[in-house]
Amino acid sequence: MNSSGICLGDDEERCIKKFVSLETRIRTSPKYHLMACLIQKNMSTLLQAIICLLYNEVLFLKNNRNLIYESSNIRLCRKFNEFNSPFKAIQFYNKTISKDVWKYIAITRNPIDRFISNFIDRCIRKPTKGIKSCNGCHFNMTCFIISEYNYMLKESNSLVLRREFEDMHFFPQNWRCSFRKMISNYTIIKYQNKNNKNIEEVISSLNNIFHQQKVPNSTLEFIKSQLLSSRTMHTTVDTKARTFFEDRLLNSPFLMEYIVRMYYYDFKLFNYTIPEINF
Repeated sequence: MNSSGICLGDDEERCIKKFVSLETRIRTSPKYHLMACLIQKNMSTLLQAIICLLYNEVLFLKNNRNLIYESSNIRLCRKFNEFNSPFKAIQFYNKTISKDVWKYIAITRNPIDRFISNFIDRCIRKPTKGIKSCNGCHFNMTCFIISEYNYMLKESNSLVLRREFEDMHFFPQNWRCSFRKMISNYTIIKYQNKNNKNIEEVISSLNNIFHQQKVPNSTLEFIKSQLLSSRTMHTTVDTKARTFFEDRLLNSPFLMEYIVRMYYYDFKLFNYTIPEINF
């Protein structure tokens, strides 16, 4: 078997299901009719900060806030524009904003790139439970991939999902944002944390959307200048650890098969190429 036969026919039951309801984190800018869904490790901290700015530019600038340093723990817009469902946001604003005028945004990422970035950040750099972090595997990527695959397989058939900190970062992207019902409503922006050109492409895509929503040019320039000035504290692209683990993963057909089975529907739904694996 090669990768073209994975998750097809009888093999589908060995792959992680699509559209399981894990969580949805919606941030809104009613002024510009924008609704963004945050997916961890997909520029989520920056996207949250940008939507906070667009929620109230005067408040954001008056408080001397900075898009780069606006972390989740100290976010200015906490509880002001936050919902756990796009439907709840629509209902909340229903008296003043028609449901048909909202522009929905989500940022996705190549599943392999996202997995490596999460593994470095959560299991190597900042393990939250010491040696018990990452399913007790800590630095052992093989151990973690196998155990997380088994957890995903179990949870995708469970009525109540476990919500471990690692899971919120590693579970499939398509399990979020109410994609089961809303995926066709979203404008999907692809993010790849490889170099400045990739970042510039994301900024350009976002600013094109914001321009369509009548965001002033001065605000667009502020967003662009801030995002190009620095990388966030979670960035792993320049680390030696990333190079080591990325090479190890990509050169292991055994591990890559697990990754494809875990994220098959992320590859398919968000139009990423499934890597060729020769067994």
